[in-house]
Amino acid sequence: MAKTYSLTGDDIASVPQLVANTYQESGKQILVIGISGAPATGKSTLSESLLSGLSQLGFKAQLCPMDGFHYPNSVLKEKGLTSVKGSIETFDVTSLAHLLSKAVTPNTDAFFWPKYCRELHDPIAKGFLIEPDTQIILLEGNYIYSTDEDWRPVSDLIDLKIFLTASEEVLRERLISRHLAGGKSKQEALDKTERVDLVNALKIKQYESNADYVIQTH
Repeated sequence: MAKTYSLTGDDIASVPQLVANTYQESGKQILVIGISGAPATGKSTLSESLLSGLSQLGFKAQLCPMDGFHYPNSVLKEKGLTSVKGSIETFDVTSLAHLLSKAVTPNTDAFFWPKYCRELHDPIAKGFLIEPDTQIILLEGNYIYSTDEDWRPVSDLIDLKIFLTASEEVLRERLISRHLAGGKSKQEALDKTERVDLVNALKIKQYESNADYVIQTH
């Protein structure tokens, strides 16, 4: 049964120590922490806070977002998936599972983890450098707790699963604001939010029961 954390300053401040304790108790050289939830639930904010907190505790952590494994726009066009970009089928899960497996292999040479470039609206190969002394991988993404056959190799490599959740009303407001800030018209923002984002959010919500800790962000 997942333990639920409310988003208070004290609770969020305790998450780095929770992760540090999990690392020490695991006996592993490299630990994978999952940070999941629907778009606009605050995953990136929590990830940055964890990076800072773990560094202060003396741990070498690295953020590894799932977004770098979006299929390029050219591939989405070929597959007829451009209109549903962001849905689970628009990610290259095979490559994600391969690189995550490489990241948790001790004494692996440094390598790059891809990053999604919001200026280009496409992934770039040289995103985040994963160095050999990395102790904690912060894997952030929407679908990383999926039990679908293709995604299970990813989920199985995650040692501690944190899930962020928010009400549909809050998500709608945040998502529309995000799309407007990204240059979409009001109608485009509304359409993308209702037709794709909130539909995905309902699917992602199903993964909440797979998490160890749940944080309510409103």
